[in-house]
Amino acid sequence: PRAKGFCDVFGILSKPGLKTPAWTVLVFPRLGYAWFSLKDARTLPSLTIWSENHGRWNYPWNGRNSCLGLEDTMSYLATGLSPSTSPNPVSEAGIPTAMTLTPKKNVAVNYIQGIFRTAKGFNRVVGARFENSTVHFTGDNKQTVTVPVSHEFLQSGEVG
Repeated sequence: PRAKGFCDVFGILSKPGLKTPAWTVLVFPRLGYAWFSLKDARTLPSLTIWSENHGRWNYPWNGRNSCLGLEDTMSYLATGLSPSTSPNPVSEAGIPTAMTLTPKKNVAVNYIQGIFRTAKGFNRVVGARFENSTVHFTGDNKQTVTVPVSHEFLQSGEVG
């Protein structure tokens, strides 16, 4: 938010049954690189985005924080545990906002983060194509950057 003293929170939700990894990319054009995250949308179906301008007054922020936050979650945005575990508009649309954890069932949250170099004019990613151990990120200028990454890990949990 532009106005000091505010924090905006919004989310991007993955389609239920998504077959390819869900992805987020943040491009730093002046610095010539981009950060990315890859996830299995069955365990992390939401991307919660915090746009912060000194607007959170509780501990530990105490009104000091000014940032953009990208948080992959299974939640009903930033509403907390009770609203996420209760029926809500997101869960009623078929996108899980909570899971039940038990000692008898292991839960793995496989997640990948990385960075890649970008060329001049690569300002925003508009698409991602997944092939064997590679991701092809396409920019709004039609440039494609190929990143070697074993994204198959997100489904299998195996490295290599």
